[in-house]
Amino acid sequence: MAELFNIRTFNYVSKSQITDAAWNDVADTYPAVVGSPNADQPEGRIQGTALETLYLLGLSCTYSINSTGNSAQARFSLDGGATWEDFSRESKDSTDRQTFDYMFPYPMAAGAYDIVVQLKKENASNTMQVHFLNLWLERKG
Repeated sequence: MAELFNIRTFNYVSKSQITDAAWNDVADTYPAVVGSPNADQPEGRIQGTALETLYLLGLSCTYSINSTGNSAQARFSLDGGATWEDFSRESKDSTDRQTFDYMFPYPMAAGAYDIVVQLKKENASNTMQVHFLNLWLERKG
């Protein structure tokens, strides 16, 4: 019977139905300091303490950008901003809602974790609006 009640950790941050006017036209630069973004610099962050086991890390974002030739850009860090993994996407239609989705298994050592995702637009003359931003960490092992 004890095997039936194995609690799994699930940590997340979700920013949805965003009403912050600054996220209706995000900056073309990432925050200079993790945890201290300007109002127009979208950032999601989860911190906590992990067991030494396998986790599933995921992030998703829905956005729109009024350009077909410039990119929406995002990056994430598994170590509080010491190192980054960058990616970008160009819109094929300026009226489409686009998504960034990324999920992967992540074996973690026991101890503190600090996972961050940030977004920006490539060109200052474009308008990029972030509609949803989600970041999660789910224990699997």
